[in-house]
Amino acid sequence: MEGGNYWTVQKFKEDYSCTIDDLHNCHRQASAWLAGEILSPKLVVSDRSLKPNEIMDDKQVTKTLRVKGLVEQNIFGLPDLSYQLLHAYCHELKRANHGIVTTIKKDADKKFEYLFIAFNASLVGFQTAISLAICIDATHLKGRFGGVIFIAACEDANNQVFPLAYGWGDAECEDSWTWFLKELKKAIGCPTNCIIISDRSPAIKVAMTKEYPEIPDDLCGFHMNMNLKNKFKSHVLYNLFHDSFKGTSTNRVLGKDLQRIIGLQEVTHYKYIIHSRQLQSSASSSSQYLL
Repeated sequence: MEGGNYWTVQKFKEDYSCTIDDLHNCHRQASAWLAGEILSPKLVVSDRSLKPNEIMDDKQVTKTLRVKGLVEQNIFGLPDLSYQLLHAYCHELKRANHGIVTTIKKDADKKFEYLFIAFNASLVGFQTAISLAICIDATHLKGRFGGVIFIAACEDANNQVFPLAYGWGDAECEDSWTWFLKELKKAIGCPTNCIIISDRSPAIKVAMTKEYPEIPDDLCGFHMNMNLKNKFKSHVLYNLFHDSFKGTSTNRVLGKDLQRIIGLQEVTHYKYIIHSRQLQSSASSSSQYLL
């Protein structure tokens, strides 16, 4: 404006006239830190995870991954600090949930190793109204420090998954499974007529022998069916075995279905199934939970 320190835009053209030839190797670009600061508020509002391809628009993948990491760091903090808050987290859980069971185990260097959590509502429900068939499994984490999440679950009267307990560990090995089952035994004891269903990995076998030698460790029908499919490459056997367990409630019915497998002239299949943890003896009490 005339006589002043202000000016106004009279005309604006949206056409971009600069070409890529004007750029050079030292051309200044937005850093991953700046992009992370800009995208953090959007992620908080949308309440969802951020994928690299949602950020990337003719940008390097490495920078995109750095941006993603910085966005998550700005929102959730450093993973190292999260582990330092575990004791405070468990304290708040106990303060808000009466009767909850929480246990943290550290290694020789006083660093986090295992965590076990079981809510009181789950423990009471298991003792009063939940079927005594416990399914245990673990899944791997993809964070900076890796590790696994352990889970123990049952089935309620509505045929819905009923979480019983869960925990964290460094790896799915004999020591971690033994510790998890030991804490689970402290929380629920050793109920009579109880069975534990798993994929029967070598680590679980050893842990069950140490902590629950008196409870049958049965093989999950889904895992067994996949093992049959991978071992014998037979879709006919896969479908036949699946149908034999769908709705099976007695040894007599299961025996007839296994005889049909023998009718395929595949005695090896029959021996493999029978060898898998005395399948017939467990079918009468747990077949409805195996698939």
